[in-house]
Amino acid sequence: MKAEVRTHRGSPTIFVNGRAVSPLMFFGWAGGSGPTVTQIDTEWREHSLTFVAPEDNEGKAGIHFRVGGGRPGTVWVDNVRFYPGPKVDKPKENWARHGDWEGTKEQISKDWTLFQAEYAKADADWALDPTTKVAGSQSLRIDIRHPGSERMHLHFHQSGYTVRKGQRYTYSLWMKADKPRTIDFMALHIGPPWTIYGATSSVYEQQVQLARDAGVRLYSFGIHMPWPKPGEKPDFGPTDRAIELTLANDPDGLLLPRFGMHPPGWWLEEHPDDRMLFDDGKTEGWSMASEAWREEMQTHLRALVRHCEEKYGDHMLGYHPCGQHTGEWFYYRSWEPRLSDFSPAMSRGFGKWAMANYKTVEALRRAWRDEAITFEQIAVPSKEEQLRTNIGFFRDPPAERKVIDYFEYKQIAMEAPLEMMARAIKEETKRTKLVCLSTATRSTCTASLEAPRPAATWPWRSSWTALTWTSCARRSRTATGSLAAQGASCPRWTPCEAEASCGSTRMTRAPT
Repeated sequence: MKAEVRTHRGSPTIFVNGRAVSPLMFFGWAGGSGPTVTQIDTEWREHSLTFVAPEDNEGKAGIHFRVGGGRPGTVWVDNVRFYPGPKVDKPKENWARHGDWEGTKEQISKDWTLFQAEYAKADADWALDPTTKVAGSQSLRIDIRHPGSERMHLHFHQSGYTVRKGQRYTYSLWMKADKPRTIDFMALHIGPPWTIYGATSSVYEQQVQLARDAGVRLYSFGIHMPWPKPGEKPDFGPTDRAIELTLANDPDGLLLPRFGMHPPGWWLEEHPDDRMLFDDGKTEGWSMASEAWREEMQTHLRALVRHCEEKYGDHMLGYHPCGQHTGEWFYYRSWEPRLSDFSPAMSRGFGKWAMANYKTVEALRRAWRDEAITFEQIAVPSKEEQLRTNIGFFRDPPAERKVIDYFEYKQIAMEAPLEMMARAIKEETKRTKLVCLSTATRSTCTASLEAPRPAATWPWRSSWTALTWTSCARRSRTATGSLAAQGASCPRWTPCEAEASCGSTRMTRAPT
C-alpha cells in the first residue's frame, strides 16, 4: 500500500494507492480494556466479567479487586470465582484459591495479597467475618482507615493462572459495603506489560464499530513501542493486540497508530545526565538533546515499523510518534512557570551547536561579548539570564546573544529528533507511508505578557508528512484563538489548511 498527501482541488488530501480517501479519522485508545468499574452498597450483589484471552499466558495471569479512593469504610467480599468458559451459576471448577475465604487468615494469606500504596498513605486491614456471608461460614472483611486517592491504592490480588489465546474465561465475586462505594475489578497479565483482560466487548471495540458504520476508515489509536534492555528481544504482543483488536472490528481499516518515544524508567536511571532538569531542581522525562536517547530511539522505532509493515503492511497508513508534554512535542511542564532544560545533555548539545554555528572561539567571544568563554565551557544560561532583558519586554541582540542563541538551539533540539524519526520511518517504508507529528495546542500554550519570552519558532522540515492536531478549543480557520508561544517550549502557531471535528489539522507534503 502507498499512502501520500497531494494537493487536490486546492487542499491537501490523503491518497491511498492513487485514490483520494475521506479525511474523517477515528481517534481513540486501543488499550481496549480497563478495569470493570461498578458500584456496591449495603446489599450483597454478584459482579462479573467474561473475556477472551488476547494472549497465551503461562502462569502469569491473575485477578484484582480494588477498593481504594473515596472515604474510609468497610467492604465485604465472598465467593470469588475464576474459571474457563462463559458465566454460569454453578461452574464445574474454580481456579481462585481460597476464593470462598474458608480457612484461617494465615492459610488465606498464602494465596491472597493486600496491596497498600504507602506513597498515597493508604491504610487498611482485613479479617474473616462469620457474621455476614453469601455461602460457607465466613467472608472477607476489609476495614479501610485511609483509602488513598485512587482505587488502585488498596487492592487484593492473586496470580498463577494460565490462559490461552482465544479462549473464554469468567471472573466473578460477591461484594457489599457499609455505605455506597465505587470499586473495580479485573483479570490481567501480572507483570509487564500488565495487559488487562477486558470484557468481551470493550468500549473501544464499540467505538470502532460505530466509526466503521459511519463510513470512517482511518484510525488513530495508541500502541506500544517496545524498548527492551540490551540483549533482550522486543515484545510486540501489546502492539499486535491493539492493531488486531482494531482490524477485528473493521477489516478494511487504514491505521495511523500513535506511540510514545519516551525511554523506559530503567533507561532514565542509567542515564541521569540525560534527564530533563528544571529551574526548581526537579527532573522529568528525558532531555531532547540527549545523544544516547536519539540514537537508541531510532533503533527501536525502526524495529517497530519493520514489524508493523511485515505483519500489517496493507493496513498501515502511516506512523505517529509522540513525546514530551502531552505527547505533542513541546517541553515538559510548559503549562507551569518553569524553565528548562538545565541538564548536562542540553549543555553539551548547546555547546556543539555553538561550535558548528561560530566555527572559531574568537567568533564566539565577539558574539557573546565574553573574552574568556570557550566551547568546552558553554552551559545553558541561568534562570536569571533567561528572565532578564535589557530593553523592557524585548531583548537586545548584541548584548544578549548568548540567551537568544540558547532559545534558538532549544527549538532545534526539539525539532532535530523529529527529523530523525521521520527519516527512519520513510526509509523503512520506502517512502510509501505517512509520518505524522503533533505540535503544541494553542488552547494550552498561551502567550504571556507577564515576563520576557524567547522567540518560539520551529523550522518545518521537508521529510515530514505532518498531519497535526493543533487545537482542541477555540477552533477557527482564521486562527483567531489564543496564541501558542509559551516559554521556550512551543512552536509558533500556524493557521490550518483544514479542520477536523476534534481539532485543527495541518498537512505538509513530503518530497518524492
